[in-house]
Amino acid sequence: MSTDLGNRIALARIIWRVRTQSPLNQMWMGEIVARRLGRTKPFSKMTVSHWESGASEPDTAALAAIARLAGVDPGWLAFGAASSAPDPFQAMDVVTRGMVESEMSLDKLGGLSGFRSPELDAVDQSMERLRRGRRRLSNHKRRMKEIDAMPDGLAKIRAMERHLRGGQRKDERE
Repeated sequence: MSTDLGNRIALARIIWRVRTQSPLNQMWMGEIVARRLGRTKPFSKMTVSHWESGASEPDTAALAAIARLAGVDPGWLAFGAASSAPDPFQAMDVVTRGMVESEMSLDKLGGLSGFRSPELDAVDQSMERLRRGRRRLSNHKRRMKEIDAMPDGLAKIRAMERHLRGGQRKDERE
């Protein structure tokens, strides 16, 4: 399974979204492609997500339907640079290309497509560190309020010391 194919499918969805000026998401794409293929049951959002991430590949009929709807060459969609089909970026005017590139970056940041890059992975890691830091700060503030509400005395002092040690008792640290 190829993430390159997944990137091309995600790119085709973005091209389709820019050309039609519609908020085409993975769920709608699954419905439209299934309708074009005469299926009664639509492809699920998860199926389209797996196509875009490279976890699975659509059959040739689905690839052809995606290519037709997006206005890209089916050969390019299926094989990328290995085919003699023209790259869709070559045929785009500058404005459309800029719109597609900005949609790609929005999809990357929103995690809505199979596009993976070291930059995106770094952003994901930074966001996760930020979420962990916010949780720690929230827990710290909550615990400090609890300690402040305690009556003054030895128990309050011990609770504060334990909180500053990260919740460990003195005998647990050794």
